[in-house]
Parts: sequence; C-alpha cells; structure tokens
Amino acid sequence: MRLIICYLCAMKSEEIEKKKSSLSGFSKYSSIGFQMIATICVFGAIGWWLDQHFEVKGKLNTVFFMLFGVIGSITKFIIDVINEQKRGG
Repeated sequence: MRLIICYLCAMKSEEIEKKKSSLSGFSKYSSIGFQMIATICVFGAIGWWLDQHFEVKGKLNTVFFMLFGVIGSITKFIIDVINEQKRGG
C-alpha cells in the first residue's frame, strides 16, 4: 500500500514540476516581448530628441534609432533562445 502511495506522490510532484517549468517559460518569453517594446521606444525617444535638438527635417534620427532598436532587440531575443537551448530548457 505504501508503495502505491509513494508512486502516486512522485507522479504528482512530476506533474507539478512540469506545470512550473511551463509557466516560468511563458513568463520569461512574455517579458522578452515587453523588453523589445521598451528598447524600441527608448531608442526612438533618443532619435526624436536628436531630431529636435539638431533641428533635423524628415525625422531621420528617429527612424534610424528605431530601426537600431528593432535590430538590437531581435538580436537579443535570438541570443536568448540559443542560450536557452544550450542549457537544455
């Protein structure tokens, strides 16, 4: 009888660990999305400020810095995914 109870307890703890790992993966990757948005906004704000400060017509700095933010955030996302795969998660 004890053997059956211990087996059931082990199964429940494995299920709990699977749920925890899936939730931690979800929260990690959803936070990366917010990081990407924040990075693009910060770089866009820097470009906007440079356009205003140097009175550039056509918003060239804003566009350039926003593209720089997009490329940087996508690169960071790819590096994070590769590192996660190396760790086995």
